[in-house]
Amino acid sequence: MRERSNLCSSSRFSSYSTVGVSFVLAFVLAASACGNDLPKASVITHMRVLGAQVSVVGDPTRSTPKPGQSALITFRMAYPSVETSDAELSSFLFSCTAPTSYTGIPTCQELIDAIQRPVRPGQDKVELEGGNCKGFEGKSAVTGTLGESCVTHTPKMTVKIEPDSKVGAKLVMGVICRNGWPSVDPSLANIFGCIPKPGKKSSEVETIGVYATIRIEHSSEFQNKNPDLGLGTFKVSPGNGTSLDGATVWATTKISDLPATDDDCADAAKAKLVTTLDGEIDTFHIAYPAKARELHDGVLETLELSSYATAGELSQRFTLLDPAQPVVDGQLQTELTWQLSKAEKATVGPNGKLVRFFFTVLDHHGGFDSTMRAACVLR
Repeated sequence: MRERSNLCSSSRFSSYSTVGVSFVLAFVLAASACGNDLPKASVITHMRVLGAQVSVVGDPTRSTPKPGQSALITFRMAYPSVETSDAELSSFLFSCTAPTSYTGIPTCQELIDAIQRPVRPGQDKVELEGGNCKGFEGKSAVTGTLGESCVTHTPKMTVKIEPDSKVGAKLVMGVICRNGWPSVDPSLANIFGCIPKPGKKSSEVETIGVYATIRIEHSSEFQNKNPDLGLGTFKVSPGNGTSLDGATVWATTKISDLPATDDDCADAAKAKLVTTLDGEIDTFHIAYPAKARELHDGVLETLELSSYATAGELSQRFTLLDPAQPVVDGQLQTELTWQLSKAEKATVGPNGKLVRFFFTVLDHHGGFDSTMRAACVLR
């Protein structure tokens, strides 16, 4: 059975009313907005979270901080249009102790303990408060084992691991908003959402609820490093070409090299800032060095590759590189194809159509990485 990702996200369009300005245990229930509605299609039609990347502060190759260290968790985003970016985002992220055991959606161990603790006569019950991030952008706070942060632009949070920590993992959860401010209302079933920013309609607000775990390295046997797609090789064979001999290297695309709009990429292609495809069953060849995999309990880790595109259809979204995967010239290799539909090709204008591809890798031990490639489809 395949292990589940350490990330869950749900997309919806919604808005919630403001209820005060205090952020406390209300957000430990935030993950209730995250159900079994993960997008199955590989096409990026709305803002999407590709994954959560954890890197130890001072040693970004590691995904497992030790007690006394800090970890930066970053939610990697993707958008259907090149004109949209992280600059439009506001997020609320909350960190706490991951539960020792749970079924379904994880909840902070602090809340579980508070609910299960007998209430003595005269003792107040656990109260959940609401609020929103309006006016609190860039503000963070830590109380004991709980942390909270109102974030603008790229959703990320630095989580401190207590020096005397004995727990196995930290839980990070929250909400990511585009065109809105994060808000919470404990009286609502979904607990949290986003309220529109000035000049924005409720229909323009995008909301994604997220959670992820940060595994703590108590000894060397718990250590895990992030896989690195920079070590991989990407090649493309346009138009039914499946031979590696005819493939060209597909370099990482820099955001600064992308054209300003999706319908004007011809100049970028001419300058070789992006590759050129024809949308006729193009083949992608991906290779990853076998020796880059780690051992866990004496077993080579399984890498899960995922692929997404802003247009067209990919032959597969997931590819598993398990310990039995054949090694060719020291590389783990896989292929997938992509093509535009007739309707999509009919919309390609005189200056071409920009299509971006996102590739991610997950090692099921807390490690994650992502990369982007771009292509210009010409008439």
